Amino acid sequence: MLRACGRGNGGGSLWRTTDGGKNWEKLGFDGDFDGTGPSSLCGEVIAFDLKTPETIYVGCESKGFFKSTDGGATWSRMGLAGDRITAVTVWPWERHYPAAARGKTHLCVITCPDRWMTFLGRGNPGTATPATASRSYVSSDNIQSLSVADERSDTGFYNVAFDKAMQSTGEMRYATAHGYQTQVFSGMHMALYPEQKHLEWLRPITALGATAMGDQKFGRFITQSLDPAVPGRLSRSQAWAFEWSWLPAKGTVPKGGLIAACGDQDQGDKWWFVYTDGLYYLELFTNPTISSHRSPVPPRR
Repeated sequence: MLRACGRGNGGGSLWRTTDGGKNWEKLGFDGDFDGTGPSSLCGEVIAFDLKTPETIYVGCESKGFFKSTDGGATWSRMGLAGDRITAVTVWPWERHYPAAARGKTHLCVITCPDRWMTFLGRGNPGTATPATASRSYVSSDNIQSLSVADERSDTGFYNVAFDKAMQSTGEMRYATAHGYQTQVFSGMHMALYPEQKHLEWLRPITALGATAMGDQKFGRFITQSLDPAVPGRLSRSQAWAFEWSWLPAKGTVPKGGLIAACGDQDQGDKWWFVYTDGLYYLELFTNPTISSHRSPVPPRR
């Protein structure tokens, strides 16, 4: 497991544990992560490649996009210096539907410029970046290179999630400064909704997780809007993110802001959420109850 620690003003470090969190090793990593500014709420910046577990991708606040092929021991920079990276995600259906075998996008990287960070309600970012447009970068060549899939200056991107429709129509889901959006690669452009922030489904989304559900047609998505009307309430979709339902929180309701959401990639039954007040665990298969845990591997409920 890896953890990115921000210290504000461009600081930060990357740590690794190989014993379930009992001991941590600081890695030699020339990156940076926010710790005090609004982008510290955008947390999906580390992704493990499901094809080769020793391959890891990390996006930084201002120093670019990095790749390791030896479990984090050494790193190479793949560019994007000057872009604030707010999300890095890989294709979650790799076990059942390998992306490379179909010539599909295997990885997506999301960036967001300074002026859109203020939509998270935490003031100006602690680290200044020169980029003026939001971009989504994708790779379909086994992460040898990145190309721009979408770019615009009238909204900010925070997160991204694949859906299985990409196998046929080339769709992808984005969370932006205006709420939840859809983008279609096959000719259509990203649509924007009105800035009606009083509607919860149009509020900014600071975490967005997607998993496969075995070899089923649909995947599972879980997210939460900024400052939900009902504390702890999540949104869940099991239909390519086209249809959503509320997932009320039971048990220990988080009191902080949601930073990152991660589910087990193969089935999507077990989920971990990093909030500003701690680490939480939810198991959907038996009972959607959120529990607070300080250990990295919570017991099965």
